[in-house]
Amino acid sequence: MDTGFAQQNIRRLASAGFGIAMAGLALLAPIPHIRASLGRNAQITPPSIAATKQAQMPELPTVKLSGGRVVQRTALSRDGRFLAAAGTGIKIWNIARAQWNPIGSGWVETLNRSSEPTGEISFSPDGRVLAAASGRMVKLWRTADGTLLRSLEGHDSRVTRITHSPDGRVLASASTDGTIRLWLANGGSLRTLKGHSAPVLALAYAPDGRTLASTAADGTARIWTFDGRPLRTLKRNSRSSRPFYSRLAFSPDGRVLADSDGSSITLWRTNGKPIRTLPGHPEMIGKRQSPGIVHHIAFSPDGRFLASCGDDGTVKLWRTADGQLLNTLQGKGGVAMHLAFSPDGRFLASGHGAKVRLWLPNGQLFRTLEGQSDIVRHLVFSADGRILSTSAGQVVLWRLDALR
Repeated sequence: MDTGFAQQNIRRLASAGFGIAMAGLALLAPIPHIRASLGRNAQITPPSIAATKQAQMPELPTVKLSGGRVVQRTALSRDGRFLAAAGTGIKIWNIARAQWNPIGSGWVETLNRSSEPTGEISFSPDGRVLAAASGRMVKLWRTADGTLLRSLEGHDSRVTRITHSPDGRVLASASTDGTIRLWLANGGSLRTLKGHSAPVLALAYAPDGRTLASTAADGTARIWTFDGRPLRTLKRNSRSSRPFYSRLAFSPDGRVLADSDGSSITLWRTNGKPIRTLPGHPEMIGKRQSPGIVHHIAFSPDGRFLASCGDDGTVKLWRTADGQLLNTLQGKGGVAMHLAFSPDGRFLASGHGAKVRLWLPNGQLFRTLEGQSDIVRHLVFSADGRILSTSAGQVVLWRLDALR
């Protein structure tokens, strides 16, 4: 571990209010993990983890469940019982069982048998239903046994994003047809939201569920009331956007909306007033500076900080109140495509190439997790913070109980 780097981070972030949780660091046990790559032939292989002067890992099974295609996204149910992975087809596992075996005596059949990739999935807040984009439709599956409950039809072209309202009463879907549709939990159509003039590429509900934000390739972000009435339109100032990398995130208190157009990030107050436009992750290509690509953004659980990652392989920490850049974390391992804060704020996980970095709240690199053979595309913590799911060409589940 680079102690100079760590000390520099501690000095820089202490003034910004980051806590420093280092007590008992040397006493922490290694992290057990289990791997689930989408393939039918189960194989047992020992796990692998890289960390500073770490003792040899205890051997746990690695279960490969399907044919080696890239997993685009994973989702964990709020109760931590189920994991869903989407790529070409969808799988669901019951991970609450002590040995982390797939549901039943084998694995659940692939839910979406279409050859069209499935990238968007969302569990209902109670974990009973998994919604998945499937071409122009949204399909609702019963989590417990993989039964198809209903197919929601209405969009004229491909569904790009889906998300449940916090109370689970409404499901929102966005499409390349430029519309957003609101569906009741029972599958009934509630309303169609029109206003964007290009494909809708990102959706986010405010934590209280009273507003929904959307962004589209037309260069605008919009805020809607919970029942679909237009509230305000936010016009970006960026000159070099990459709309198909658009991301949205509300702060935990719902007062700030982070809107990334793929090159820069704008922090908005939800009354429509901009706080600041952040430069994102510019790169030097030869002697010319390129805007770079912002791949993901996420607020810390207390809402005081926004983290972003990009093609330059770094993670940047910004202060929510004024958009000031507080620190740049050097991943040193390739493109950083995704990141996530643990629910208790103890860790920030980020993917760098095929590796996952675990950072402490003070910006110090804590551990590097190695278990992927491809670029890490998605990370998600369980609601209790005990499990970290990472996906690339496979899914790897890391049990973080030993860190508590």
